[in-house]
Amino acid sequence: MKKAALLLLMLVLSLGLKAQIDSTYAALGQKLKEYTAAIEGESIASKGAECDFLISTCQVPEVRQYSALWLYEHYRESKLLGDEDVAVHIASQWFLTEKVPMKTEADFLNAKLFVHLNEKVLLGMKAPVAVLKDENFLDQAIPSEGRYSVLYFYDTSCSSCRIESARLDAFVRTSELPVDFYAIYTGSDEAAWARYRATNLRGGFIHLFDPSGDVIMTYGVITTPRMFLIAPDGTILGRGLDTPSLKELLERELAGEAYEYGSDASTELFDMCLADGNASDVLSIIETMRQETLAKGDTLGWKHLTGDLLYYLAPRRGEGLKEGEAALVDIILGEEFRNSPEDSASVIPLAQLRHDLLAKAPVGAKVPDISVDGTLLRRGKAPRQGTYRLRRLRNSRITFYTEGCSSCRETLAEADSIAASTRRLKVLTVNLDALPSPQLQSAISSFDLSALPYTFTTSKGRITHRYL
Repeated sequence: MKKAALLLLMLVLSLGLKAQIDSTYAALGQKLKEYTAAIEGESIASKGAECDFLISTCQVPEVRQYSALWLYEHYRESKLLGDEDVAVHIASQWFLTEKVPMKTEADFLNAKLFVHLNEKVLLGMKAPVAVLKDENFLDQAIPSEGRYSVLYFYDTSCSSCRIESARLDAFVRTSELPVDFYAIYTGSDEAAWARYRATNLRGGFIHLFDPSGDVIMTYGVITTPRMFLIAPDGTILGRGLDTPSLKELLERELAGEAYEYGSDASTELFDMCLADGNASDVLSIIETMRQETLAKGDTLGWKHLTGDLLYYLAPRRGEGLKEGEAALVDIILGEEFRNSPEDSASVIPLAQLRHDLLAKAPVGAKVPDISVDGTLLRRGKAPRQGTYRLRRLRNSRITFYTEGCSSCRETLAEADSIAASTRRLKVLTVNLDALPSPQLQSAISSFDLSALPYTFTTSKGRITHRYL
């Protein structure tokens, strides 16, 4: 679990355990929304594990039920590829085992049906092989062997299907791809089916229908339109697709392996270029990358390089690097990272998360008016333990840290040295591991604590430097 996601998780749990339940649900729902956004780019398995951990850690039964139901509905309704699979996992792991009760018996039966219809056609599974009838009532097996297959289930009376059929028909007509497109009618009106084929799906489709209805149930098609992408080896690559997402997924598959962000090679390069940790160096690198890629029409190369730089900067400390990261994040969120699905899934959620964290307690802003337990270091005097209101420490140097962190130990030694050399600066160290939950919640809400230690200085109640 990434540290940033873990900190968001801790905030959710502290809300659920310490506040009054009735007044907490709105705030808890918002934090769950932030949490799921933070892990949006993770794999399906990782999302499922994160949800399991979150639900299992909720000690109050009402909060556990609320969290489990919220996550189930979120992933069931999500349009992101694979999120339905997370909903199946949550339902199977928590509701059908009755570890967490649903609100009504009807809800339980609906969840059971949802799992039953989807558990055999999840991403990564082998697509069920079936035999349908074509327009001449001859047998046709799906999916194709050795070729990509698109299974498009529709009904002639479905208004949403007409829109999706028009988009898919336009895509099929203008593309030359090694893909078999199967248009599968889910109804039983032969005349309506014939008219629909002639007016709505005139491209290179293989038209089929399912007289028995067995295949429709096997693929969990309870509403239309419904679209699957199947790999040449029979593996389900996409489900619940629309035409734009199908196009992106095919482009990625046919282009080869997904780009690996944050590779060792890119890390070594940025280590050399940013050894001094200056914001100006970051901006210079961004401009160089722009001239070598975007200025020459290589938009994908530009996006890959800026994504690499974001992955490099996100876990690092240092005021200059963080200033450069803030500029990079603004650039990424201002661009359309849509060349391929891995760009949007791997870069944009991270950029949005970093934008939100970097926006906390910026230089020049008032010091967040929170109180925390800490140790005040003073020249010539013993360290003093106490609860300190940060805004009232007029000229100060404040460090948040955790135990067992080697970088934290170095920063704490530096804090001791600074405190011993001056009386003008109040030096406060705050051990996050020892904070009570309400104080920890306040600290996480107020500062970017995704990379520790986190040190900032203040003057007259305002932030003067951060990420020191």
